[in-house]
Amino acid sequence: AESGRACVVVVNKWDAIAEKDDKLYRTSKQFLQNKLPSVSWAQQLFVSAKTGLKTQQIYNAIGKAVEKHRTRISTAVLNEVLEDAVRGSGRHR
Repeated sequence: AESGRACVVVVNKWDAIAEKDDKLYRTSKQFLQNKLPSVSWAQQLFVSAKTGLKTQQIYNAIGKAVEKHRTRISTAVLNEVLEDAVRGSGRHR
């Protein structure tokens, strides 16, 4: 993945898994983070094109990713946050 790009990881065929539970979902998310470390920060969606499961969330997730990508932080704010982090004060805007 290129630096500075918006990204959403969409995993299709979620309907093909019969015994889904929270543990499998968490394990699957962790697996993707381990296998795709360069985009581990990206939102992950587990969908089914066949049944329509969570497909309505894809465009919303893309919109959020684009919005985050377009967010700009001024140098002054960035310097203040970095200075606070170095000093350990934890004070953020």
